[in-house]
Amino acid sequence: LDQPMPLVRGDRPDSQFDSAAKAIYTHQRPGSAASGVTPARTLVGPETYHVVSLGVGLGFHLPTLIERTDCGNLYLLEVNLEFLYHSMFVFDWSRVFDTSRPTTMSMTLITRIDMLKTPILIRETIRTSGPSLFEGTKILMHYPNHEYQAVFQGLMKDLGLTYSGLGFLSDEVRMVRNAYLNLKDERSCDFRTLEPATDWPVILVGSGPSLDDTIDALRRNADHAIVIACGTALPALMRHGIRPDIFTILENVPEIYDYVKAAADAWGTQGITLVASVTIDPRIPPLFERTVLFHRTGLASFPLFCQEPGSMLQWCYPTVTNTGLAVAFGLGLRTLYLFGIDLGARHPERHHSSHSPYLADDMDYDGKMEKPVPGNLGGVVYADYVLDWARDAFEQALSVHPLRHRVFNCSDGAFIRGTTPKLARTLDLPRPATAKAEALDRLWRQLPPYGGDSFARAWRVDELVASQEALGDSLLAAIEANPRARAAIIAMTKLLLVPQAGPAEHFIRGTLFQEMIACAYFLGRTEGEARARLDALCRDRLAGAVRAHTRAIVGFVRDLDAGLTRGPWLIDNAGQPSDW
Repeated sequence: LDQPMPLVRGDRPDSQFDSAAKAIYTHQRPGSAASGVTPARTLVGPETYHVVSLGVGLGFHLPTLIERTDCGNLYLLEVNLEFLYHSMFVFDWSRVFDTSRPTTMSMTLITRIDMLKTPILIRETIRTSGPSLFEGTKILMHYPNHEYQAVFQGLMKDLGLTYSGLGFLSDEVRMVRNAYLNLKDERSCDFRTLEPATDWPVILVGSGPSLDDTIDALRRNADHAIVIACGTALPALMRHGIRPDIFTILENVPEIYDYVKAAADAWGTQGITLVASVTIDPRIPPLFERTVLFHRTGLASFPLFCQEPGSMLQWCYPTVTNTGLAVAFGLGLRTLYLFGIDLGARHPERHHSSHSPYLADDMDYDGKMEKPVPGNLGGVVYADYVLDWARDAFEQALSVHPLRHRVFNCSDGAFIRGTTPKLARTLDLPRPATAKAEALDRLWRQLPPYGGDSFARAWRVDELVASQEALGDSLLAAIEANPRARAAIIAMTKLLLVPQAGPAEHFIRGTLFQEMIACAYFLGRTEGEARARLDALCRDRLAGAVRAHTRAIVGFVRDLDAGLTRGPWLIDNAGQPSDW
């Protein structure tokens, strides 16, 4: 603690910021005349919000640990219960639960360690309790232990994912607009989580580079499985003469409509059911005879439009291959074979199948395959940030899903823990007892339409506006009540990360978290008089952001209700008007 070493550091934290957060970063960056301060290049002082103690022992180190870091989120891991027992006789635990501290602290005690799940649990709890104050997180190895070492390695391996998918205000606006248009016309079915209802296996297809090498095995088995095409795998399969039974998409960018429309024009979509997020581009569902829409947690559209718990899909992001896995499990399908779900590439320049729109049609791909990861069939595969996040999400879904499943990975890409590697050429599926059309029809008959009554119950404009303005007032009050910007950020975070977050919190929190990260980056690098000036500047900038975002959301909701599907609020992350 006397020589703090931040776990997350860098000179340009704004690479993943949206335009609003970048404005705060630019306004306060080192050397900026507007900031009036010159922060250090690295963190100063031991103050940090998240602290992990790998080992408790007798507990005598805890008061010093808490005092020096002024932590608000403390994780204690202790697998030797006799140490905790003895500590009760020699250590005063009231020193840990000191209510006079200026920062309210939550403490999590973990006494049983799962070497895979425990690092994920800690990382996800950090993410859902204070992502904006993640930089500088400290991990103390109190005494050597092989289990603690495994937790430490697991944390260090994927700590960067704590920042993943915080969200963007502009994206939330686009997705609510899309969901509004997709659900209002009553043409789609509402997804439902189903009990296992068929013995048909699933071939889940992504457009990774190994699809080219396994396409013959896929074609040989396609009639004996339900084939789910994920995203750009649709045109890749249809170029090979393979027609999927289900096509699934997740994202809302206009490029998806472009390649789906091109595929529909070239090969038709007869017999293919679209299963997608309610937030997709509204031009896509009319291209299919049957559309099934599901809801995603963590978005403003979820608490706004989701009427039934079974309509929600967990673990369906960040990539459309994660969506495919979630769809298969949600429909009660238990045996899966993965093709082209590489989540990386053996040769970074060959990042997708040559028949996918990325290579066949020169669609843009900006991923950088730079992170080496273990290969499914041995050797090394290279992943980018999003694909590595997708691999982590696959593993989490496979580890916690209640459905008993078997997943065989026939792809020559990244190893996914929880799947069984299998050479594609060895796959020889038997013909199921029931006909495929009958099995699919049985699934679709269980899914009701999203009716007009459901939409009317969801879309209550005056309530939406009132809740958004009330949240804005609460955030401004938190800023006003806390002269220290760090304390204001903590108070704002507690308002945004409430257990049952509504549309108001979801609309605003992703961009606000990024803006708070930009502030915290500089707050952690200043002290003394400069810190006091920066406190005032950060509080002023955050208050201005809250007011601006609240006005934008209220204007958007009013416009959409009036029938305006475009407006100044509809911009992409680069600040340009939407193509739709």
